[in-house]
Amino acid sequence: MVRQLHHAALALLLLAACGGPPTKDRDKPSSKDGITVTLEIDYTSSQPIEGELATFIVTVKNTGDMIVLLRDLVEGSQTIAKWQYSLPGTLKFREGPNEFVYDPRKPDKTSDDRFAPDRPVFNTSLIVPGEEIIFKPRIRLLDLPREYTVNYWSYGLADVKNEIYFLEDRLARPMKFKRVTDDRALEKLLLPDPAVSVGSHRTVIFPHAEKMLYTPKRLPIKLDAAVEKRAFTRELAMQKARLLAADVKETSYYGGLDVWAFRTDAACVWVAAESVITLPRLDNLELFCYALDSAGLDALSIELRVGVANVLATEAPQFKIIATPDPRDASRNRYHALVRKPDLLRFLDTVRGLNYKIEVTSAESGFRILVTH
Repeated sequence: MVRQLHHAALALLLLAACGGPPTKDRDKPSSKDGITVTLEIDYTSSQPIEGELATFIVTVKNTGDMIVLLRDLVEGSQTIAKWQYSLPGTLKFREGPNEFVYDPRKPDKTSDDRFAPDRPVFNTSLIVPGEEIIFKPRIRLLDLPREYTVNYWSYGLADVKNEIYFLEDRLARPMKFKRVTDDRALEKLLLPDPAVSVGSHRTVIFPHAEKMLYTPKRLPIKLDAAVEKRAFTRELAMQKARLLAADVKETSYYGGLDVWAFRTDAACVWVAAESVITLPRLDNLELFCYALDSAGLDALSIELRVGVANVLATEAPQFKIIATPDPRDASRNRYHALVRKPDLLRFLDTVRGLNYKIEVTSAESGFRILVTH
């Protein structure tokens, strides 16, 4: 059946639409600022089986007449991909020459700078008419169809001159980003790049992403695909765990153990045909399963609060705990437990027995799994 699904490529063609009241006239949708999005499963690395994480090839093409900057792709409050972000290093704005100076080699020590490094001012998605970029998010094949939103800005050349800062010399250190007001120089920078299957054509600074007057436009996307059903279905798993549909707040799947995952107000559980496994307290069960499925290493690095690390060192010495200097404060340590995947169930049972909680957040470098009180 998987081979048959290979020929049922998923492709969606959508035109730009704007959601919510715009704050400026230029934030209204227009036939000039269309973008086209196509999606298809990457069958070289994924099999469309219910509950699995599948890699999708997503192509965003500028099919209008405006310059487009993508902000992010989101599902509700969860960010799937983003192009407007911060970078480590030192970033300063010089009023006189009206330029940004960025040095990736030096950590920024000033917290009062209005463009400190944690501000999301860098953008890697500027696409001119005719250009396209490609990215490959991993999406769990559950609850299809699922609705996503692409947030983006679009500008004419006059606004590009005023709002966007371009890299002056790619090899220079520190790097300087300046506005380009000369028409010929700007046209040269905005020549369409013939390269295809690339994630970015140019990096710019767009310093206004967080301002209310620069509300992005919104392009809704509906993702659907034909998936192969599992023999041990979600409904059978709920029966096994004696769960009612009304009580289930969150559903996921963990491919590492081939178990269904459910969260209710009372507990989080993994369910297989032969067993029901009660997990520690979790606020985001799907993100936890996603982080585990995405980890390609034999051992997981799980962060521990200081008090938790001290207790585990005594109560569960079989788990190796490593202390490393906190990058934000060298006088303090951060603690991580190295948990081999075959030992994961035993570790989770220990955490649950000690009545600890697991928090999972996404970060630039991946996921942070934290055991806390």
